[in-house]
Amino acid sequence: MKRYVYDKRCILVNEIEAGEFDSFPTRSTLVVPPSLRSGEYAKFNGIEWLVITELPEVSEPIPAQIGMDQAKLALYDEGLIDAVELAIDALPVGQKKRVKIEWNTRTTVRRNRGLVSKVLKAAGLSETDIDNLFVLANTL
Repeated sequence: MKRYVYDKRCILVNEIEAGEFDSFPTRSTLVVPPSLRSGEYAKFNGIEWLVITELPEVSEPIPAQIGMDQAKLALYDEGLIDAVELAIDALPVGQKKRVKIEWNTRTTVRRNRGLVSKVLKAAGLSETDIDNLFVLANTL
C-alpha cells in the first residue's frame, strides 16, 4: 500500500510502500496525488491534492545545527529514512565508510556541511527540502 508523505507546508515530498501493519509518518495520506509537470508541486489540503506552481515560503529560520536524533526522527517522520540510508550505501567505498561512522556516532548535524547536501540530494531532496527538514527537525 502506497502512502504519500508531505511536509509541514503540506507539499508532497515522497511516496513510500507500507505494509498493512507498518507504522507510517504522521504527515502522510493514502490519497493519490496528481501527475506533475516540471515546476509544479502537489499540496495536500486534508482532503485532496492541489497543483501549485509556487512553493510557500519557509517562515522559520533555518537552524545551522540540529541533533542527530532530531535529524533521524525528521527523516523518519517524512518517510525519507530508507532513501537516505540507500543514498549512503550508494556512496563510493571510502566515502561510505566515513559517512556511516558519522551517521552512527555523531551527535549533531551541521546544515552547511557539503556531505549533508550531497547525501540528501542523492535521496531526492532539493536544497529547499533540506532547509525545511532542518526546520522540522529543530522542533522535535
